[in-house]
Amino acid sequence: MRIRKAKKEDLKLLNKYLPVEIPEFHENHLREQETGKSAWLIAWIGKKPVGHIQLRFDGCKEKKVRDNLRNCSHIESLGVKEEYRRKGIATKLINFAEDLSRKKRYTRIGLSVERDNDFLKKLYERRGYKDWGKGTIIEKWYELDKKGRKKLVKEKCNYYIKGLK
Repeated sequence: MRIRKAKKEDLKLLNKYLPVEIPEFHENHLREQETGKSAWLIAWIGKKPVGHIQLRFDGCKEKKVRDNLRNCSHIESLGVKEEYRRKGIATKLINFAEDLSRKKRYTRIGLSVERDNDFLKKLYERRGYKDWGKGTIIEKWYELDKKGRKKLVKEKCNYYIKGLK
């Protein structure tokens, strides 16, 4: 398995093998990467994309987090294709994002976890992430409903941070 930044020529394979209900998901992440505000990192096995993670260099989009945390990169949009889960791919993507953050001289990295997702909370806590202690945040994004219309999704999340050495 290898991890690298996404390229425009990857879009066809990304949309085929890592489909998402969010309109223009890969295209939007690639555009953000082109601005320098993020890295759209893809895990590959052979010529097949099997996972992704977005590392935001401009921090979390949620104002409450941005106002309280400085010099903190942000992990967003972590996902692994179902048949490749529990094989260490997400861990390798997170490690890659943490290493890239260190190289860019960030002192912290953060991420949000759905408030009721105890599995992910425990997973991140084992990796050294701690609740930031300033309450919940609301993550927002658009998905397509069953009729193909965009709908706003809101999710209460806890925010976790990890110091980078």
